[in-house]
Amino acid sequence: MRTHHDRLGSLLLLSMVLSLSALLVSCGGGGGGGGSSSSGGQTAVLVSGAPADEDLCSLSVTVTSITLVDDGGRETANLLAGPAAVDLLGLSGQHVLLSLVGAPAGTYVEVRAAIDPQSVQARDVSGNPVEIPVTRDSTSAAPAHPIVLDGRPLVPVNLEVPVLDCLVDRGSGREFQFVIGIPDLNSDAVLDVVVGRVTQEFPGQNRFVIEAVRGDDDAPVGPITVVIDSRTVLLDRHGEEFGSSAQFFDALEEGALVEVHGQLRPDATLLADSVEIDDNDEDGHGRPVAQIEGTVLRLDLDHNLLVARIDHIKSGADHVRDAIGDDPTFTVTWDSSTVFVDHDGRRDDHGHHDDRDEDNDKDKHKKKHDDGRHDDGGDDDQGGDDNGDDGDGHGSASENDLAVGERLEMKFLDFVSPPFLAHKIQIEDRRPEFAGTVHDIDDLPHSFVVHLDPSDPAVIGGLVASSDTDVHVTLANLRSVFLDLPEQPDIDVSRLLVDQRVHVLGQISGDPSAPTIDATTIRVDPGELFGTIETLDADTHQGTLEVTRIERSFGGPPLPDPLPFVFARSMRFCGAAQSERELDDLFRHLEPGEHLTVRALGLADADGAKLYDLRSEVTRDH
Repeated sequence: MRTHHDRLGSLLLLSMVLSLSALLVSCGGGGGGGGSSSSGGQTAVLVSGAPADEDLCSLSVTVTSITLVDDGGRETANLLAGPAAVDLLGLSGQHVLLSLVGAPAGTYVEVRAAIDPQSVQARDVSGNPVEIPVTRDSTSAAPAHPIVLDGRPLVPVNLEVPVLDCLVDRGSGREFQFVIGIPDLNSDAVLDVVVGRVTQEFPGQNRFVIEAVRGDDDAPVGPITVVIDSRTVLLDRHGEEFGSSAQFFDALEEGALVEVHGQLRPDATLLADSVEIDDNDEDGHGRPVAQIEGTVLRLDLDHNLLVARIDHIKSGADHVRDAIGDDPTFTVTWDSSTVFVDHDGRRDDHGHHDDRDEDNDKDKHKKKHDDGRHDDGGDDDQGGDDNGDDGDGHGSASENDLAVGERLEMKFLDFVSPPFLAHKIQIEDRRPEFAGTVHDIDDLPHSFVVHLDPSDPAVIGGLVASSDTDVHVTLANLRSVFLDLPEQPDIDVSRLLVDQRVHVLGQISGDPSAPTIDATTIRVDPGELFGTIETLDADTHQGTLEVTRIERSFGGPPLPDPLPFVFARSMRFCGAAQSERELDDLFRHLEPGEHLTVRALGLADADGAKLYDLRSEVTRDH
């Protein structure tokens, strides 16, 4: 899984898969009509996102409704069985499956969504609560292409919540305005953990059916058929790997609680990367009183203690608050009964799963590069085609695998007083990630120097003397460098600039006054600017814009103004124009006194900008 910094926003795979696997739930009617009464299939709603605010480690909202509007203006009933809590920064580049419901057949041209305005909760990078008032709690968006429900097994509705667009600074502080986008989902949806109880087993077909629930609140999602193959890691309730699928099915019982990580496929099955048989207590419920995701700040292996920053309370928030109030950190202990599990499913290709169908992978790769796009950067492929697994993965672990900076998921059977005894400690990110600002690039492409943030666990934990300490990042074992955007485009390490924000994945060593990080992956924060397009050439995908404000630094020297730009291959358009063609049409038909203003994300230096994400709006002179 990706670290919490990667949570660029969030997609709501409300599983509009008009039919998820063996779900085949009956169709729901339409609250306001919603197309024909015939079944279009199941819907799967996904949540995912766009770049996040670097000052926050979590941003939780409760989605209360999601509906579809067809081309005749008719609206479906709510696709959610109940309110759905989502941490927009906690999806690790994955999707959350909110519900599986039937929907009428039809062609849908709009998605409407609403949140509970009282539910928005944020925490800064130190774990402290941040007050963010909500000024808009409902919104709508047109999908990039109409959502056609015609009985296909799976038609996902991909709700993207662009956190940067939701957080608006009016000068007196940030406020939250709910915004969504509905981009196409161009590959299998990689799901965050799906929890459910086994209802049917088919060992001869290497599949079983679970009645899924949302992990945070046990709200029902629906039945899902889980498929395993030779690459699926199968774990017992102690985190030990089964020797074979036959042993796994022998141990699997009807009613058993399982946790599944995997990919939602077009045939509406969930192809599992890992399946873990979870603990069951005597009444068969098997749910802890508190479940917390956190980052290790301090570690004392001699006394079985660690101090963690709270990143997200997945369940049991009342128990946690009763015990520690709003304290952003808490102390955890463990004993011989504590189960340690390594759940680091992240791959060194920065989260992209290897395609199990090589022909399909080659076809996707060919389509990606046959668009005729002029692009002199050559560094925005979406990665993952040639990188293998990093060798880490799911399996048993021990306290010796703990380290400062690791992200953990911890489960507690009680949560009364510190130190809190963990029933289960699951390592989500075995190798720590270090966040900071590039300080020196003279030795590129071999190494560079970074200054870590004061709130970085390595600084808090004493592995680095201070936020002013030169930390040398070596690149001999570097596998990928990518931009922190939903498409995760690869970039060349030569693109790094002084004052650029980076997140370095790797092992830290050396004296705290002169530490070194052996980097394997570098995630680069995109710069963010606001401006007005002055020229636009659709044939060359280039133009110029007048910069009115730089919200997040691009690093390097001051930018030229007007700023030349080129669109990247993986360019994402939203706002008034959902495509480059629509942007060009808007620009060519501006009336006197009208301007095409944009918020753009990407890379830039003294020669110009390469843009990857652009939200547009037509404004008028007052």
